Amino acid sequence: VHRSVAPLPIVALGRGLLPVRWAKKFLQFASLDPAESFLRSYSYYGAEDLRRLGGDQLVDRARRTMTAHDDAFSALDELGPVNRMCMMDASWFMVGLNLNYTDRASMRASTEVRTPFVDIEVARAAFRLTDDQKVRARRGGFVSKWALKEAASRILPPEVVHRPKAPFAAPLRAWVASDLKPLITDLLPTGHAVQSGLVRRDGVEALMREQYSGRQDRSKELWQLLTIETWLRGLRTS
Repeated sequence: VHRSVAPLPIVALGRGLLPVRWAKKFLQFASLDPAESFLRSYSYYGAEDLRRLGGDQLVDRARRTMTAHDDAFSALDELGPVNRMCMMDASWFMVGLNLNYTDRASMRASTEVRTPFVDIEVARAAFRLTDDQKVRARRGGFVSKWALKEAASRILPPEVVHRPKAPFAAPLRAWVASDLKPLITDLLPTGHAVQSGLVRRDGVEALMREQYSGRQDRSKELWQLLTIETWLRGLRTS
């Protein structure tokens, strides 16, 4: 399967091919052990990707975080697979990313944000549920958040309870493909991140070639490198 999917483009005739992008992402971690697979499912880079981008030095810098993640994942082996992943998300991903940047962005805009599910009693109730009360198999797929939907169905109409999840992320792929492309191609190959040795020019250029040839989706990686480059430039001028 991997050999048949790898050569496929993620863009054709100016349109993104979502199933191909999903298949390529899935195949990056499908054969890994549970701890590494879970980490890889929401990370931008595997060890070989980091080595290509920054060499062994960058791999060594990332290893501490990866090892800490693996240790935390292994310590939860008494939980079922779903609750294990939920606990890791609640302990690492939400604290380090979602709740963090939501708080910063809302404070920057002088806006109060309420997160009603981020409540200690809600969390306790959630982790008392078994895996099959959270995700249930059904014909043709799975029902996620099963217990929540069952509870909500008593007070809300079906079209609300079973409405597909709406994305709320920034349109990074569109930005990287169009508005930010001149900035990326101008700054990244010779920027401070390359000059400082944090990343290698040939690794950065490889990501750019894959993105702009349509062979791979590297928009998140390039966005990340652009934000690092902007931060480094701010340090130089402050």
